[in-house]
Amino acid sequence: MTVRASRLLGAERVIAARRNQEVLQALGADAAIDLRLPAAELKQAFARGIGRGLQVAVDFICGPVTEALIETLAQSDLTAAAAASDLRAVEVGSMAGATIALPGGSLRGARLTILGSGAGNFPPP
Repeated sequence: MTVRASRLLGAERVIAARRNQEVLQALGADAAIDLRLPAAELKQAFARGIGRGLQVAVDFICGPVTEALIETLAQSDLTAAAAASDLRAVEVGSMAGATIALPGGSLRGARLTILGSGAGNFPPP
């Protein structure tokens, strides 16, 4: 659903990442990343998938996967490709863990905005 919603909102390129490869291939994303990869390979896959840049990452996972994504987003060669706009990481779930370790260099190394989205973000009716 997130891939389709991204397309409807005007995303030119959508990258999907998940553990179940059958489902991942059926999503219709431009790039597919297997979250079962070891950390170093996962970072390389993120870097290949991001390629020319990224504007928004919607994260349902949290934990080590998010750490790898943020570390990859903070690499100067990737942020140069996206220099025309800030990078936004939107945290919406915690399927792989409730916390992340966030090195200060990741915050200083990229134009990265980290946001949360959940029930607490909406005012009561």
